[in-house]
Amino acid sequence: MPVTISDKAAIKFKPQLFTPEYVCVPYPAVDAAGETTGGLKGTKRNDACKYAPLGSQVYGRARWYKDLWAIIRHDWKSVVVWIDNPEFETPKIAAVSMSKSDAKFTTNAKILPEYYAGYRIWGSETTAGVSNTSPRFQYVTDIGIANVQVSLEDGEYQDLTSGINSRTRLVLL
Repeated sequence: MPVTISDKAAIKFKPQLFTPEYVCVPYPAVDAAGETTGGLKGTKRNDACKYAPLGSQVYGRARWYKDLWAIIRHDWKSVVVWIDNPEFETPKIAAVSMSKSDAKFTTNAKILPEYYAGYRIWGSETTAGVSNTSPRFQYVTDIGIANVQVSLEDGEYQDLTSGINSRTRLVLL
């Protein structure tokens, strides 16, 4: 149950992740005790990583940075959701940043409606405004390296594991 303003913002602005079949299902290598592990052994194939056996989870942190509230969802690639202020009655997403293969980030300051969960175009019909708090991302491969980018496809919400302190983790569902 979210208690703090940070917890509530992390739930409200929880993104969706779409994973195409040709990309390994991303999830942190976290064991049943919540400790990070070395991850999967490299096999050069996706056979061992099509599904998260313990369910998917995303590790998150939130902090102020230059007058914006940043919520970072982290596995080995990451997404930062920039919020104007989580204490506002109606906080808004100011931008999103996505990590690339060399630890650099790409930032989108204007997130178009089609990058939010629930947006659809079928023929001449458009369903817009379904969500303005849940951006959609997907894993893609670029020259064999997985990266994160905004997505036109609805994905899945991931369980959020948020570090409270070095020994305690809170799972927000």
